[in-house]
Amino acid sequence: MEDATNKLNNTSVSLIPGLNLIGNPLMTHLSFSNLYSHNSGVIINKVKFWNGTTFVSFISGPNLLSSPSSDGNIIPPMQSFFVQSNSGGTLNLNIATDFIANNTVKLRSLKINPELYVTASNINGSSSMLICLGDSSDYSFKLFSQYTTIPEVYCTKDSIPVDINVLDSLPTAIPLFIKSTYTGLVTFTFQGSSSFNNYNLFLVNSETGDRISLQEGSSYTFNFDNSQGILFLEFDRINTENKNSVNNSLNIRESNNSLTLISDKDNIIHEVIICDVTGKIILNYSNNSYICNIPYIQQGCYILKVLMDNNCLVKKIFIK
Repeated sequence: MEDATNKLNNTSVSLIPGLNLIGNPLMTHLSFSNLYSHNSGVIINKVKFWNGTTFVSFISGPNLLSSPSSDGNIIPPMQSFFVQSNSGGTLNLNIATDFIANNTVKLRSLKINPELYVTASNINGSSSMLICLGDSSDYSFKLFSQYTTIPEVYCTKDSIPVDINVLDSLPTAIPLFIKSTYTGLVTFTFQGSSSFNNYNLFLVNSETGDRISLQEGSSYTFNFDNSQGILFLEFDRINTENKNSVNNSLNIRESNNSLTLISDKDNIIHEVIICDVTGKIILNYSNNSYICNIPYIQQGCYILKVLMDNNCLVKKIFIK
């Protein structure tokens, strides 16, 4: 795209039938929607990324998964991607229309509200992710950095690492994960907690019992050793009773691979979610009583999430 005089020019790429590996060669963001709008005759309306195991697609159109605002599908600088052509042809890239110079955050376009930005940092660098409220079918899978010593922070959606996690309802609790080859101290910082009106946000360490109230600009440092299923974000309604009394009022009984949960009669259990330590949902029970019986769970370590009237409680449990 750059000629002998260092001038950027429009360019074209020859396509073969099937998948074609393309890349964003510029240090600015590429709009796939704009690219597709004038190349719809030679490619289908999907941009595909390889996640190490399979292809993941984002679709160009009115309901874009890569942006919670559904207004743009943005490919980061230097990111490779695949397009699919049915019969081959020529793909044209236009400097003026396809690239977005003022978009500085990968796979994000317009500001939304409420939103919580989570940043994880160590001595090697930092990464961030976004948690917001909206349509949970909108999310963005995580594009991991090539620098593996950086603490890549992410959540999961259907067991897929996500960079933007869209919550469809509150209260709730979600696990936070770190991917890094470097072990040691990791510091989390949080921006945007005040945008969640009528809710208190907490960071919970299920191993140490730490429960940190996330005020604007809060930070938390812990020793990362590659263990997962330790950190959780809780979103609780404001003006609920003391958390310790709620914990004490929830009786958890385990017997012969079954669980029975009993709460106070004025604090109804609405939903019980059991996840493995990777965040994958193993069981999901709807409930509308102060008692919930779960008849069978295989032996193992799990994360128990209980959604009640005003709270979402998270506990790590061991089924023997």
